[in-house]
Amino acid sequence: MSQTFIKDELKKFFLDEEKGKRNIEFVKNNNYVVINLDDVAELHKNCTEDIINNASLTGYEETLNAIKEILVNLFFLNVTPEIGFSGNIIPLVPLHEISDKHKGKLIRVKGIINFIYQSPSQIPTFATFRCSECGNPSVKIKQESLFTLTKPQIKCSACGERPQWDIIPEMTDFVNCLEFSMQELQDDVESGQIPDIKNCVILKNYLIDKNFCCGDSVEVYGIVKFIPPKKTRTFYAFQPYLEIVYMEKTSNDPESIEVTDEEIQEFNQMSKDVDIYKKMIESVAPSLKGHDDEKEGCLLALFGAPEEIRPDITARGTIHILLAGDPSTAKSDLMASAIGIAPKGMTTDARGSSAVGLTATVQKDESGKWRVIAGALVLTDQGVVAVDELDKMRDEDRDILHRVMEQQEVIINKADVHNVILRARTSLIASMNPVFGKYDKYKTLTENLPKIPIPLLTRFDLIFVILDETTEEEDKNVIRAVLSAEKEIQSPIKRAKLRRYIAYAKRIKPILNEEVKKRIEESYIELRSLMRNVSRNEKVLITPRQAWTLKRLTLAHARALLKTEADINDFNAAKRLFDVFINSIGHDILELETGENEEKRKTKIDTFTTILDIIKKYKLLNGRDISRSELEEESMKKMERNVFNKFFMELINNGQICEPKPDYFAVVG
Repeated sequence: MSQTFIKDELKKFFLDEEKGKRNIEFVKNNNYVVINLDDVAELHKNCTEDIINNASLTGYEETLNAIKEILVNLFFLNVTPEIGFSGNIIPLVPLHEISDKHKGKLIRVKGIINFIYQSPSQIPTFATFRCSECGNPSVKIKQESLFTLTKPQIKCSACGERPQWDIIPEMTDFVNCLEFSMQELQDDVESGQIPDIKNCVILKNYLIDKNFCCGDSVEVYGIVKFIPPKKTRTFYAFQPYLEIVYMEKTSNDPESIEVTDEEIQEFNQMSKDVDIYKKMIESVAPSLKGHDDEKEGCLLALFGAPEEIRPDITARGTIHILLAGDPSTAKSDLMASAIGIAPKGMTTDARGSSAVGLTATVQKDESGKWRVIAGALVLTDQGVVAVDELDKMRDEDRDILHRVMEQQEVIINKADVHNVILRARTSLIASMNPVFGKYDKYKTLTENLPKIPIPLLTRFDLIFVILDETTEEEDKNVIRAVLSAEKEIQSPIKRAKLRRYIAYAKRIKPILNEEVKKRIEESYIELRSLMRNVSRNEKVLITPRQAWTLKRLTLAHARALLKTEADINDFNAAKRLFDVFINSIGHDILELETGENEEKRKTKIDTFTTILDIIKKYKLLNGRDISRSELEEESMKKMERNVFNKFFMELINNGQICEPKPDYFAVVG
C-alpha cells in the first residue's frame, strides 16, 4: 500500500467531524495524540492493518511522519506532536505467547509492572563520533538499536585511518527512555506455569510523565522487537521486548472487574437466600470435611471490610488470618482453596521467600541505575496472599511484615533512593506448625509459636489453632473424604461464580448502625476488663487492635450479604467467630468467664506436663516406651492415683499420648 494512499486516508480521518476532530483539541493542549485504530478501521481497514502488521518497517516511520505533518499543517500546531495508537482492533496477546511471529507487529498486552527504573535514561537517536586518531568528527549516524551503538564503518575522512570511533555527547541527539518489565496476569497463567515476564521500553515523553510504578496493572500497546543476541554455550539467544507506543493503567482490583446487569441481578437474588452465607462457607475447600470456622475466617478475608480514610490515619479493611496447629490438618489446602476463589491472589512458601520477595526492594543494575522491584504483597494490592509455613522464614525477613500488615504500604529507603512508597493493601493468610511438631494444648500460644513475636501475632485478626483430634467421628470424616470420588464432591456455589460474586461485593461499602456500634463497644470493654485480671506473667494477645478486628469482621459479614448497613445479625456472626479465635489462642479468658481460677488452671497444666515429662524421660533413659504400670508407679510419687487416672485418660483422648503396642505409651509428635 503506497504511502501517498495512506496519507490521504489519514487526512480524511482527521477531517472527519465525529472521529478525527475530537483528537485535535487534545493534541493542541498536550502535544501528543493517541489515535484509536478502531475509528480508523471504520474508514479504511486496510490502512489500519498496514499500521499493525508493519510497525517496525520504514513505511511505519513514514506513516508517523505523515500523521505529524497532517496535524501540523491542518491545524497550525506550533509543536510536532508525539503519536500513539490504541484500540481493540490491535491483537491482544498473552505475554507467554509473544514469539518471532509477532516480530515487527503492533500488539496489545495486559500485565502488572513488577519492576521499573526510577528515572529515564538518555538514549542516542542520531550520534556523532570522533576519530580516536585525529579527533575529526563524523557525520551524524542514525542509531538502529536501543541496546548497541551503530558506529561508522568507514575510514576517517581526515586521516584515512580506521580508528576506534568515540561518541561525542555534545553533538548527539538523545531521547528519554524508561525501562520496566511486565509480569503476566494470574488469569493468563495455567496451573503449574511460571508467570512470564517481558521487558518494555518507553520512548514517548507523554508516557514517561505519567508516573507509572510497581504494582500498577497496565494495558500496553507496543511493537515487538528483539534485543541483540547474547551468545550462550552453543547459540545466540534473542530476547523479545516491547517498544511502547501507548499504555494506560487498568484496575486489576476486584471491585473494578466488569459485571453484567444480568450478573448483578443474579447476585442480588443470591444474597436474599437465607442459606447463602452457609453455602459460601461450604464452597471453600468443599473436599475438606469440618474446619467450618477456619473456612469462614478465610471467606471473610476474601470479602474484607472497606478501607477507612480519616484525616489523620487510614484504617485498613483487610483481614489477616493465621492457621496454626498440628501437621497434616489441611492448613495448606484451606489456603490454596481460598486463593483459588480470590479475584486477585497469590501463593508463596515462606521457606523460599525473603522480605524483598514479599514486599519490594530497589536494585542497582550493571549501569548503576536504580530500579524498583515489587514483591508478592505489592503485586497483589487489594487482593490476598497466602504464605505457607511462616515459621520457616528468617527473623529479619519476617520483621518487615509488621508495617505492611498494619499500614498496608512498603516504604523503601536505600542508598540513593529515598521515600519510595508502594501500596500493599493485601490480606494475608498464613500457616505455621508449632515448634514442638505437635501443638501442646497445655502451653500458651506464644510458647507453641516462639518464633513469631507478639507484635506480629497481634496483627492477625483471627488465629485458628487446628488440632488433630483423634475422635472416631473425625477419623470417619477424613477417610470418607479421601475415598470419595471427584463427582461426589459438590460445591454449593461454583468457584468462578463465587469469585465474581466477591468481586462485585467488594464495591459495597457498608457502615455500622448505632446498635452495632454500641455492642462492639460493650464487647471490647468487657474483654479488656477480663484481661486486666490475668496475671502479668501470662502472655496474652488482646490489644486495642482487636477492637478494629470486631469492626472489620462485622463489616465483612455485611458485605458478604451485599448489605449497605451492618446490623445486629452481622455483629453476632462476627462475635461468634471472634470468640472462636479467643478460645484458640489460650484458656485465660474463657476460664475467667467460667469461674475457673488461675491457680487451679496452673495446677492442671502442671499435672499434664508432669506425666508427659515422665514418658519422655523414660524413653530417653531406657530406649523404649514406658508401660502403663511403670508410668503409674512413677506418677504416683508426685500425685494421687485418682488424679493420675483422670489426667492419663484425658491425655489419651485428646491425642497427646498414644499406645504404639498394647499397654505401652509414648508422647505424640
